[in-house]
Amino acid sequence: MKPPYLPLHLLLTLPSPSKTTPITQQNPCPLLHILSARETTAPPGFGSSLTLTNLLLSTFNHSSGTSPPIITAEAITYPALGANDAEYAASVTTGTAAVVKQLSTFNAQCPETVVILHGYSQGGQIIDDALCGVPGEEGTKVGKPLVGRGVQRRVGGVVLMGSPGMISFCDEGDPFCSDGEEEGVHLRYGEVYGREALRFVVGRVLVG
Repeated sequence: MKPPYLPLHLLLTLPSPSKTTPITQQNPCPLLHILSARETTAPPGFGSSLTLTNLLLSTFNHSSGTSPPIITAEAITYPALGANDAEYAASVTTGTAAVVKQLSTFNAQCPETVVILHGYSQGGQIIDDALCGVPGEEGTKVGKPLVGRGVQRRVGGVVLMGSPGMISFCDEGDPFCSDGEEEGVHLRYGEVYGREALRFVVGRVLVG
C-alpha cells in the first residue's frame, strides 16, 4: 500500500546513497537534522533506517560546498529488543523516552534547525508514540503527545516504515504491521520506497 505522498518535480535526478556512516555534527548547527530509529534486533546504530538517512544526507549535502554540512544525522539510542511481548513493550517504552530526550535536547541546542524523524519498524512505533501519545489499555484514550508543541513545530517531516501507526509504508504480506507471513516484505521498505520517502521529505522541507 502506497500512502498519498506529495508528487514533486523538484528532483529530476538524485545522487546515489552513500554507503558511509552518516555524519553527526551539531555545532555549529546545520539547517536540517535527521533522527533515525532502527528496527527490532538491529545492532546499535541506524539499522535499516540507514538507507533513507544516507539518501537524505547525500541529496542535501551533494555538491553544496558548505561547512558545516547542510544536514546531519544521529541514531536514536534505545534497546530495540523484542524476543517476547514484555521485552518488546519495555523496549518501546525506553525508546519513546529516548526520542523525546534526543529531540528535545537537539532542539534546545539548535532551535532553528528543522528536524526530520525517520523510524523503521519498532523505530517507527517509538517515534509515533512520542509525537502522538502512548496508547493505553484497550478501550482507553491515547495519552497526550510526549513531545512539546514548541519542539514539534521544528519537525519538518516524519517517515515511518513498517510501523502500524501514523502515515507510513506498510505493504500487504508484512507480518509486523499487516496481516502477512512474509518477513522479507518487512525488510525491503528502504529499497522499495526510499526515493519516494526522499521526495516526500524534500517536499515538506522546501514547500511546507
